[in-house]
Amino acid sequence: MTEELFTPDCMVDIETLSSEHNAVVVSIGAVAFDINVGILDKNGKHRDYADYYCVLDTIAQIKDGRHVNRDTRRWWVEQTESVRDVLNESIWKLDSHPHDVMKSFLDWCERHNVKRIWGNGNTFDNMVLRNLCKQYNVAYPVQFRFDMDMRTLGVMYGSKVKIAREGDHHNALDDAFHQAKIYYKMYKDLRQ
Repeated sequence: MTEELFTPDCMVDIETLSSEHNAVVVSIGAVAFDINVGILDKNGKHRDYADYYCVLDTIAQIKDGRHVNRDTRRWWVEQTESVRDVLNESIWKLDSHPHDVMKSFLDWCERHNVKRIWGNGNTFDNMVLRNLCKQYNVAYPVQFRFDMDMRTLGVMYGSKVKIAREGDHHNALDDAFHQAKIYYKMYKDLRQ
């Protein structure tokens, strides 16, 4: 991985216990990358990106009044063992208080000079992260106008992008990386 990027965008994905704006966040995955270079180099190696992953203390968030949805909890129970392991880890992750995690995410974004944050939908990932930052008194890494939306880009693109999947579904970092590759493909095609 390279530490210095040229015009970094950031793709985020979060796993939560609700779909509300104040959802308990289980994990955050992010990939910062230079859209002019792409996600993969000419040899197919993962280059020119930096990644961030953290599992948060869910118990602290519940105590602080963040939202848990019964159907979402049930959904987690029905997932594969590797997906459930992240939820189990978050219950015992007492050293990852949400304030500290959001501060480390902000520091990571600043270190990689992140200019735009992309989420898979304009009313979820970015909005929940912004709400989490506000609740725990941490500055959100970008101004509101630099919150970007993958789904809108997908509608503009006009068809579903098929990219080989790496990693586990519902692993926030694997999902963010996969979404970044889809974004790059759509961006490149739309620019031609």
